[in-house]
Amino acid sequence: MKVATSLLALSLLQVCSAVPIGRPTNWLRECRATTNVSVPALEVLPGGGWDNLRNMDTGRVINIGYFQRQTTGDGLYLIPDEVFVIHHKETVVETSSEIISSWLEQKSSTSHSINADISFISALNGKFSKENQRMKTHQVKDSSTTTRVHVRNFIYTVKVYPDFTLDARFAQQAKEIADAIENNQTRNTDYLSERMVLDYGTHVITSVDAGATLVQVDLSSSYVSDNLSEGSSVKAQAGLNFFDKLKFDISSQNTQQSSSLQTYQSNIQYSLIQSHGGGIPFYPGITLQKWQESTRNNLVAIDRSGFPLHYFINTNTFPDLPQPTVGKVAIAVSQAVERYYKVN
Repeated sequence: MKVATSLLALSLLQVCSAVPIGRPTNWLRECRATTNVSVPALEVLPGGGWDNLRNMDTGRVINIGYFQRQTTGDGLYLIPDEVFVIHHKETVVETSSEIISSWLEQKSSTSHSINADISFISALNGKFSKENQRMKTHQVKDSSTTTRVHVRNFIYTVKVYPDFTLDARFAQQAKEIADAIENNQTRNTDYLSERMVLDYGTHVITSVDAGATLVQVDLSSSYVSDNLSEGSSVKAQAGLNFFDKLKFDISSQNTQQSSSLQTYQSNIQYSLIQSHGGGIPFYPGITLQKWQESTRNNLVAIDRSGFPLHYFINTNTFPDLPQPTVGKVAIAVSQAVERYYKVN
């Protein structure tokens, strides 16, 4: 896989900035000392960089601090000054089933929204993630078709305020690119721009959905593909197969449905259940209620939204730089992201 190889090689050619940037405190410890120490900080936060090819978090782009000592509306978590939280008070567990005939059609179970971005080569979004590579390997090796079942417990949406400030390290890297541009150092401009992509990814997360999700993936060589005309029935059997592993009452299903479920299960070549978030690891026989109740103790991002990295390099975020230079820095970073996509 060529992901990040060329960028990593370039990073070895030159040393980092001669003036190291210190790690500024975000005052979280001080905030805890003056508030209820039993209140944990919300860990699912926007403002970080994101590699939209590999679906990986990268360096922090937007600065965070805890000077205002904010908490979520329900008082359960401390949150940074730069974000606001929408609490989804209704208790809803969403369940969905789908058939994925080709790994090229696969959408991330935790990054669907940002993978839909069309700023670059959208067909490549998420295609170098572990999730997609696993599906590709099994589908190609076994000539199989995939069914996937999601169960999502959606609790918060966390968004960045529009008047944010940039992280000092990210801002310093952008200013180094600006300096190279103003001194007509074309090769150094390309290098610094590619290093920024290596450090901060291709996009910046501005909104995250926090909660927990269970995902089951089943692969079958012939059963699903032979019954694509009865897609709703196949998806129903995939759902029943998932809930059959939970303490979930399906005994009321009629004999025909039970027979169909057994046929479905007997044709599974590979099956995987993943638990993202939740205080209790998934195990066969866990009740859906117990899993749902445990999610508040271990929230994770179950979807992400954001914008390309170069959108955050503008005259509002860099008012001390000449406007033409800021525009050139944004273009240089955008072109570095395009090269990153094309090399893969």
